[in-house]
Amino acid sequence: MDKTEGHTSQPYRGYTLRVLVYRPASQQDPNWGYEVVVLDDEGSLMSGPHFPLSGYITRGAAEDASSRRGRLAVDVLLGEL
Repeated sequence: MDKTEGHTSQPYRGYTLRVLVYRPASQQDPNWGYEVVVLDDEGSLMSGPHFPLSGYITRGAAEDASSRRGRLAVDVLLGEL
């Protein structure tokens, strides 16, 4: 995984998943959130941004969920789902 300005990038089936995992500034919501976009090999936006419907208790859980969400978006783009 590459880290660029708080984002991580990971390849998946010819696309790049760009993920940002964050904790909202609100003290009322201590959970972790994420934003994931799918980029093609030229850096053009293909899908997203995608956000979770609810927060995650740990950063690791948010990272795992964001990767799964991005891979699902790629699979849909490729017509496999």
